Amino acid sequence: MIDLHNPIVEGYLTKLVGKDGFKVVEHSPEYEIVDEQLAERSSMDTNTVRRTLFILYENHFATYRRERDNDSGWLTYYWRIDFSNVMNRLDLEMKKFHDILDKRIKYEQNSMFYACVNKCGRFDFDFATDYEFVCPVCSMDLVFDDNSHLIDQLSTRINDIDNFTNT
Repeated sequence: MIDLHNPIVEGYLTKLVGKDGFKVVEHSPEYEIVDEQLAERSSMDTNTVRRTLFILYENHFATYRRERDNDSGWLTYYWRIDFSNVMNRLDLEMKKFHDILDKRIKYEQNSMFYACVNKCGRFDFDFATDYEFVCPVCSMDLVFDDNSHLIDQLSTRINDIDNFTNT
């Protein structure tokens, strides 16, 4: 059983389905349930529950089966929530994020930057030279921007991800 209140799991699911959606997730049973029952159980409106269920379905955290009522022709959807693969999904997300940070740190290490004194923007060396070290927004000077603090922060984030994925 996955601990939904693990800060990493909770953060991931909240980002996926939103705060209201996470309330739906918290009240989801391990057995099949109809969306109206889940709405009642979680004290959320049916539209929020359905939206959450479809997001979970698209991300392989929910399955459903449907039954047609022979008399009315109505379809009833029975949902089952399954977070057994959430750690695998988190691992994949962490790897993607690691790759993004790795590309960014290489870009930061291999580039020089200049920033507007009015904080209009930050530009690489080529852009700054094209504009003769004058901000294209406010016409103030562009000054060298020491990005060592940003590189340190990116390195720390990468180390945090490495530590998380190696545990």
